[in-house]
Amino acid sequence: MKTFVRAFIMTVTYFLPLFLLSTVVSGETVTSYLLAGVLTVLAYLGLVWLYLTFWDKKPWSVMKLRVDHQAIKGFVLAASWTVIIVVASCVGAIFLGDVDKSAASWSVANLVKAFVSAFLIQGFPEELVFRGYIFQTLHLKPAHKMLASAALFAAIHLVHLTSGWGFGLLTTAMAFSFGLFAAILRDRYQTTWAAVAVHGGIHMTRKMFELAGYGFGNSHFMLAGAGFLLCSIYLLWRWYRPVADVLSFRG
Repeated sequence: MKTFVRAFIMTVTYFLPLFLLSTVVSGETVTSYLLAGVLTVLAYLGLVWLYLTFWDKKPWSVMKLRVDHQAIKGFVLAASWTVIIVVASCVGAIFLGDVDKSAASWSVANLVKAFVSAFLIQGFPEELVFRGYIFQTLHLKPAHKMLASAALFAAIHLVHLTSGWGFGLLTTAMAFSFGLFAAILRDRYQTTWAAVAVHGGIHMTRKMFELAGYGFGNSHFMLAGAGFLLCSIYLLWRWYRPVADVLSFRG
């Protein structure tokens, strides 16, 4: 029960660094983005370190952030699968006509800002919390931890309901599906970097299409969400058979 409390409180306090940073960092310049990215990473490293040291009383190694051959393998494979799924969903949205085309905006500055936003502001900090800290603090079977971390991750996206029920629910469902996919790869390769590759890879791939002048509607989220969910189900069946035992909450 204590592990659920820790996971829930971490989910709630996840917004605190974001709120504090939003009051001191702003602007659209490359320098502003880099500053925001570095401060965001440091803020979440500090938050997780405090929880891990003073509440969980565990060493930093449980966060699975060591950079070794296995971590690199997990990162590369996770990033590759993610790019394939996201590109396929974008192509599908284009095929369905759910896209707005405008002038491309390629530049070194925009590429740097895209990377910082995708990995330093979103990918790494969020995965550090959900597939890093929360995943290790839950004393559950692997599949149960995957589902729980994905559900908590989806919960923070309910804030998007303020932009409309349809968009909010779609974004939340998308977050759950790729959160589950990230958790599976994190557990399979025993590295949080695999989850970072999924999360950052999604945003980076989408931003590449945006820089090329493509703006997508809801069909992109639906296709991508379905793709991540189907891949998650397949990997659960492929790596954690029998599925009945994996998903059973008995024993």
